[in-house]
Amino acid sequence: MSTRRASHSGSWYPSSARELNTKLEGWLSKASPSFRPAKAIIAPHAGYTYCGSCGAHAYKQVDPSRVKRIFILGPSHHKYLPGCALSPLTHYQTPLYNLEVDTTIIEELLSTGEFDKLERDEDESEHRPQREPGNKVIQDSERKRFKYTPWDRSYNHIYESIEALDRKGMDVIEKLDPQGFSEYLKEYGNTICGRHPIGVLLNAVEILRRMNGVTHPWTFKFVHYSQSNACDHVNSSSVSYAAGVLFSKP
Repeated sequence: MSTRRASHSGSWYPSSARELNTKLEGWLSKASPSFRPAKAIIAPHAGYTYCGSCGAHAYKQVDPSRVKRIFILGPSHHKYLPGCALSPLTHYQTPLYNLEVDTTIIEELLSTGEFDKLERDEDESEHRPQREPGNKVIQDSERKRFKYTPWDRSYNHIYESIEALDRKGMDVIEKLDPQGFSEYLKEYGNTICGRHPIGVLLNAVEILRRMNGVTHPWTFKFVHYSQSNACDHVNSSSVSYAAGVLFSKP
């Protein structure tokens, strides 16, 4: 057995199981399960202090009794990847309990020749999987402050311009339009940290629609949006967080 250490415990989230559980229950209690059961969710992956409340609105849409397997897709922050890489470990440590990695699925994916495998230190340096404990797909969102985005001066405040830019992208995602999302990124250059995982989700839905017919009742809905700071000065910075859910209409 090889276990991934909870290397960000005590900084990005509490190291105490009791404290962590209290915070999680508090955030989840304030979210509504309006779109259960989720087939996939998009959730932010920053420190819980910043995005725990937002992320809870996505996780609240998950019905654990309907979940058989979880796929977590996220960006690589420390290693350049031309494609997708998989964990080399069998368990993920958390303050609450250890999570078992489905190594059978890992090996099946590796056998296709389309995936790489991370080294242990590369896996442990990533903060994203430590934030996100039928199959369910979890996609990472989160807009990063990696580069400057021009301020649309038709808005009174910079944070309003930021939200308008984000909402344009969110509208495209809600349409489940992979080509439109790609064009949005090219046109506006919005630095969405999870843009590639989101693209995978949109393309997967598109392929399944072709296989099962365009009338498949899948819908995507963003259920929460927030910013780390109401940016009102060109020297200020802000990170946007979004929570969304893919579900089937009755």
